[in-house]
Amino acid sequence: MSLEVLPPELLEKILLSHGITSRDVLHFSLTCKRLHDVSESGEIWRELFSRELRDLYVNIQAKNKTSIDWKKEYEKYVLTSKDVYLKISQLSSKFYHKSELSFSDFRDFDDMILQKNPETDFTHLYILHSIRSKLCDGNSYTDLTYKYYGQKVVGHLQHRLLTADVQQFMRETETVTEDQSSFVIYEKVLTMIASWCQPEKQISQQSITHQLDSLAHQIFNILVQKQVVDCISVQNVEELRRTVKTPELEAAILDATNQFLEYEGFDGNKDNYYLPENSYINCILETKRGIPISLSLLYLCLAGRLGVILEPVNFPRHFLLRWRQHPLKSGASQFAYIDVFRKGVRMKESETAELLPPVGIRLEADYFQVATPLQTAQRMLRNLIAIGSSSSFTSRDSNFTLLRSTLELMLMVNKGREMSELGFMLIRIYLQLNINHEEVERMCVEYKDVPGISDQVEYLSTHCAIQKHSLQESDNEIVAKKRKTEDFTYGNVRFTVGNVAKHKKYNYICVVYGWDEKCTASKSWIHQMRVDQLPRKDTQPFYNVLVMDGSNRYAADENLEPCDPVIISHPEIGKYFMGFSEETGYIPNQELSKEYPDDNQ
Repeated sequence: MSLEVLPPELLEKILLSHGITSRDVLHFSLTCKRLHDVSESGEIWRELFSRELRDLYVNIQAKNKTSIDWKKEYEKYVLTSKDVYLKISQLSSKFYHKSELSFSDFRDFDDMILQKNPETDFTHLYILHSIRSKLCDGNSYTDLTYKYYGQKVVGHLQHRLLTADVQQFMRETETVTEDQSSFVIYEKVLTMIASWCQPEKQISQQSITHQLDSLAHQIFNILVQKQVVDCISVQNVEELRRTVKTPELEAAILDATNQFLEYEGFDGNKDNYYLPENSYINCILETKRGIPISLSLLYLCLAGRLGVILEPVNFPRHFLLRWRQHPLKSGASQFAYIDVFRKGVRMKESETAELLPPVGIRLEADYFQVATPLQTAQRMLRNLIAIGSSSSFTSRDSNFTLLRSTLELMLMVNKGREMSELGFMLIRIYLQLNINHEEVERMCVEYKDVPGISDQVEYLSTHCAIQKHSLQESDNEIVAKKRKTEDFTYGNVRFTVGNVAKHKKYNYICVVYGWDEKCTASKSWIHQMRVDQLPRKDTQPFYNVLVMDGSNRYAADENLEPCDPVIISHPEIGKYFMGFSEETGYIPNQELSKEYPDDNQ
C-alpha cells in the first residue's frame, strides 16, 4: 500500500516511531504536499526534540510554561549551532598570538545572547548546548582547536548568564529564615559554585535537586525498614518533613543518614584533599568524595529534606554542623556538633577542641557562630582561591583559569575589607595575561579612594595604559620560522611541531609546539635551570613543549627522545593542534602550520 493513501493519524504514528530521526522526517516531507503537511505536526517535532536534544528539552520545559513550536525551535537550534561553529572556528586566526582572551574578544557572542529575552527566547541555551555537545563528544582526536576556543566561549557566556542568578542569590540571602526549607538556599550555594567553576558542564539546580531527592528517599526507606517510621501514617519524604519530631526521632534520622552515606561510600577525600572537585556538588555526587564544608552542606540538605534542621558552623580549619539535640536546655548544652568529614560523628562543644591544633589554642565563642549562606559561599570560594593560587596548581594552569573565575565570583558576593586585596590579585592576573584592560581601569577607579593604597592603584593604572597602547600597536601577523636547507649551526632540530617526546631525566611525556635553533632564554634562567651544566649547554636546539601534567616547558634537545604518539592531557593542546594521529602524533592547526611551514613536510 502506498504511503500517500494512509490516514494522517497513522502516518504521524509512523513518524513517531523510535529510530526515526529529524533527517528522516525532513526527507519524508519532501515527498509530496500531503506528507509535508503531516511532517509539520507539533507532536512529531516535540518528540524529535526531546529524543535528540534531551537535556536541552528538559531545560526548556523547566523554564517555559507556554506552548512551544518545537519545529521552529529545532530549526533555530540548528541555525544557531552553525553560526556558533563558524564564529568559534574563526577565533584561532584572530587570537593565535594571545595567551588568553579578554571580555571584549567575545563581543560577537555577547551580541547573540544580549539582544534576546532569556524568558521567551532560548538562543542562549542553544549556544551553550551546541558548544558543550562538541566539548563532551568523547573524541579526544578531532576538532581540538574548536574545543580549545569553545571552552573559552562557553566559560565567558556561562558567567554572563549566571551573573543574574548570583545577584538573585544575594537578594535571597537577605531574607532567608530559619525554618525547615532553609536548606534550599545552601543547596543553591553548592550549585552556584559548581556551575560557575565548571562552565563547560550543564549543572542545573533541577538536576542537583533531583539527585538529592533520590538520596533522601533512600534514607527514608532505611527508616521504614528499621521501623523508625510507620509507612502507613508517613508514606514519603515530604510527609516525614512535615511531621513533628522528638529529639529521639531526629537522632534516628541522623543515624540512618550516617548509615546510608557510609554504605554508599561517601567519605572525606583525605588522599587528595586539595582537589577543586572536592567542592563541586556534581563531582561529589559522582565520586562520593569531598571536604568538610562540601560534605557538611550535602548532609545538611539531606537532613533538611527529612525534617531535621541543621545549621552550618564556621569552625576554624574544619567546617561543622550544629544540631539542637536538647531543645529544652540552654546555652552550649543544647547543641551537638556533627563532623561529616569523620562519618557524621556527633560531639559536645568541649569535644570539638580535638579538631584544633594542640598548641596554645582554646575554644572561643566565635568558633561556634552559624555560617549564613553568604558566609558559607565565601568560605568555599576562599578555599578554591587558595587552591588556584598555589604554585602546584598554577604550574598546571598557566592562564589562572580557576583562580580568575573564583576571584571574579568572590568579588560579586563580597564587598568587605578584604576585597581590595583580592581585587588587586585579580587585576595583577589580568595584567599578567594582558587582558581585560577596561575592567582593570574600572577597578582602579573603584579602589582609588581606599586609604593607603593610592600608590598601588596609580602603578597598576599606568601599567594597564601601557599594555593597552602596546596592544593597539602590535602586529598579529604570523612570522614563519623556516628550516634551513643547510645544517643548523647548533645541530639538527630533530623534532617537528606535533612530535610526541619523552624527557630522559624526568620521564615526562610531552608534545612539541615550537623550537629554537638555540636556547633563547635569559642568562639567569639558563643558570637557574642548570642548562649551563649540560654537555651541549645552551648551544643546541630547544623546544617549547606541552607536558602531560599540564605545564609548559622549554626543553633541551639532548634531554628529549622520541616516543610513540599518545594523547597529551593539556589545556592548551587545541591552541596549536587540530587533531591527533596514532601514527604521527599531533596535527598542527592552520596557525601553527603557518608559523612552522616546513615541519609538515
